[in-house]
Amino acid sequence: LQTKRVINMTRGGRQSSMWALVIVGNKKGVAGFAIAKAEDVGDAVRKATAKAIRKAVFIDRFDERTIHHTIHHKFLRTKIFLRPKRPGGGLIAHRSVMGIAELAGIRDLGADIIGSNNPLNVVRATFGALARQIPATELAEARG
Repeated sequence: LQTKRVINMTRGGRQSSMWALVIVGNKKGVAGFAIAKAEDVGDAVRKATAKAIRKAVFIDRFDERTIHHTIHHKFLRTKIFLRPKRPGGGLIAHRSVMGIAELAGIRDLGADIIGSNNPLNVVRATFGALARQIPATELAEARG
């Protein structure tokens, strides 16, 4: 999803390394993300991919295409609003949210981001929001 060069100042001078943010998924309701650093981009992406696979979580979907209900979630200064859409409505969202949705198998979703658009914070907010979903059956049982 994102790579960048980062520098650590030490007594011996600048130590440069590469930083990678990676999202993985099987398009059937499982997705994960991770960050990693290494000396070159390929190693950073490889490390992040391995971590993301280990940290993958199940994301519940409604009709195998969208989320169950509207979700509001906040992570630091990033507020995210996820809305289910009708069949064929498509993905209308920030590129990070679109990447997560596609890899999790969500095809119909609308999302708004208020505040920071930092890709890492957007990814964390999105995964936090998707984890807070309540399936319709549980919601119906809770209401009686």
